[in-house]
Amino acid sequence: MAAEPVAPRRGLARIPWAVRILALVVLAALAAWPLGGWDTVARGERQAPVLEPGEVHESAQFASSVERVELSRLRPGTTLEADSGRAYLAVVVRLENRLEQTQPGRSDLLRLSGVPLEEPARPGSLVLLDDPGAFPELQPGIPARLAYVWEIAEGDAAAGDEVEVAIIDRDRARSQVGAGEIWLNPRVGARVPLEIEATG
Repeated sequence: MAAEPVAPRRGLARIPWAVRILALVVLAALAAWPLGGWDTVARGERQAPVLEPGEVHESAQFASSVERVELSRLRPGTTLEADSGRAYLAVVVRLENRLEQTQPGRSDLLRLSGVPLEEPARPGSLVLLDDPGAFPELQPGIPARLAYVWEIAEGDAAAGDEVEVAIIDRDRARSQVGAGEIWLNPRVGARVPLEIEATG
């Protein structure tokens, strides 16, 4: 009796398993490439220098020195009191704009760890301490003090608790969409351990 014909394999069934696995690895690598590769941020964080409070960290965009972290019922620079059961946690930073043109302070310049934060983990506001009502715009070469302010649940942090502030560096690149520059490849440039201070 003649053997029954075997239907030809179609689609993925025709591709050897080794080739499929290799293709998946390549696709995953391509997906990770825009982010700087696998584990780039974590690896950079482990290698980033640990600074003392007030010590200056220089990047292409800013010269930054993290001075202190404050816990208060009052929003920094104002008399606005937090809602019941809430508090403000503020990281005070001295920033100097190292570019040749004016630029705003970046809300994603710092990353705070050691205290529960609500998503998104960026600060809810930036306050120019010398002029709290003004937009936090930085002139070239002129240092300014900013407060990066998170609103947290009261009881999630207390005076004496230890936290860590990571300063995020980026690379300057020419925009491919329009005129101007963009900042790519975020990574931890320095880490600053601090103890929370209660201010009110």
